[in-house]
Amino acid sequence: MEITPEIQAAIDEAVQSAKSGLQAKNQELLDKVKKLQKGQEIDPQVVIDLESQLDKLKDELSVSQKQAKKQQKTLS
Repeated sequence: MEITPEIQAAIDEAVQSAKSGLQAKNQELLDKVKKLQKGQEIDPQVVIDLESQLDKLKDELSVSQKQAKKQQKTLS
């Protein structure tokens, strides 16, 4: 099966849709970390929680990217 521009566009849209929410949450967490670092005392538990959330989001992004690649291979 040939990947047409329409199929590739659908794949790209699905990947972007999956990534956009994760990227937004990642940026939100990074902004929180930066705010905490600006002259404020950093609660170690908050940092641990944020790092945990960031790791989880990175894992979810990785899974989404793998699913998109698998879908792309299936369409090939």
